[in-house]
Amino acid sequence: MSGRLRVTGGDRGAAAIEFALVSMLLTLFLLGMLQFGLILFDWQQIVRSAQEGARWAALGEDASTVDSRVDAAAAPLVPKRVEISPEDYASRPGDPVTVTVYYDVAVIAPLMEDILRASGVKEIRASATQMVE
Repeated sequence: MSGRLRVTGGDRGAAAIEFALVSMLLTLFLLGMLQFGLILFDWQQIVRSAQEGARWAALGEDASTVDSRVDAAAAPLVPKRVEISPEDYASRPGDPVTVTVYYDVAVIAPLMEDILRASGVKEIRASATQMVE
């Protein structure tokens, strides 16, 4: 032998197979990160809209005004429903009023449905409480 290494044909295509396996896992991981980011953005918008609604309810505004303020604060999202409790909050100065906002998030990442135990849609909600003035 002359000191050269002999290259065999048994390793041909191994890099392509390894790349295919790793790229599938990487793509799945990136989709999960994207889904988490979308859910976090939506949740922050819903929390902000609940705070805005509680502030307007604490000022004694009627339910339709509170709903419209929640919708404006949640933009570009459209809340599924808004609950205000107690219902007679405007006549009770000094008592707490709670605004709860519900929103459905679309789950698009493959394994996120299993992790979140949701089939295509996950409901998120946020509540905020303030004292009626």
